[in-house]
Amino acid sequence: MDIVKDLNMIIKANESKNKKFKGLDFEVLAVGEKSMATKMNYKNGEKVPMHSHPNEQSGYVISGKYIIKYGEIEDALIQGDTIL
Repeated sequence: MDIVKDLNMIIKANESKNKKFKGLDFEVLAVGEKSMATKMNYKNGEKVPMHSHPNEQSGYVISGKYIIKYGEIEDALIQGDTIL
């Protein structure tokens, strides 16, 4: 079994897949056995409703500001902030 090919752990820039989720544009960058990396392209005013994932996700804010709400946690993330 070619684990790299099967899990899509390496995705070249020209191979990323553009998708939509709840009206938001994003790119799937890599998918592992227990995690997924995406590039989310939020626009002002867009909101993501509460949802869950079968895998672990992390994020890094490239630009702008993002308000995260998770359980009792609510915080503003800005350029350079990371979340897991």
